[in-house]
Amino acid sequence: MKKKIVIASVLKSVDDVRAYEKIAQSIVKTNKCEVNIIGNEGKNKSEFESITFHPHSVVSSSWLKRLLARERILFKMLRLKPDLVIITTHELLNTAFLLKILTGCKLVYDVQENYCANIKYLEKSFLKRMYATIIGFKEHMSGWFVS
Repeated sequence: MKKKIVIASVLKSVDDVRAYEKIAQSIVKTNKCEVNIIGNEGKNKSEFESITFHPHSVVSSSWLKRLLARERILFKMLRLKPDLVIITTHELLNTAFLLKILTGCKLVYDVQENYCANIKYLEKSFLKRMYATIIGFKEHMSGWFVS
């Protein structure tokens, strides 16, 4: 029986170069796993039978849709029952922690950019800088439950 792997993101598309072309395609070439990619709608369809796209539609400027997407992603992952989850954004750290408690799956956090530094040094407002500090703390604490 093939292992189930989920690669999940809130804003990146299901056909994202890193998630789909680099990670997912490399994994399915071993013929030991099936990969499900959860993310924003993409332009392409999967060329591989063992890679399934699960698109949603989230606009980056809509904080409410981004917040609600976490819940939908959690329920999708619970239905898929993955052995391993690769999350590609800090926004899903809390969701992944809850999933690990509920299912016991292994978690990988694919840090693609330094969100904390991007916000802290590019934004001038106090609230944005405070948000960057919260992200940094959340990423630091995730070391306890991320494989």
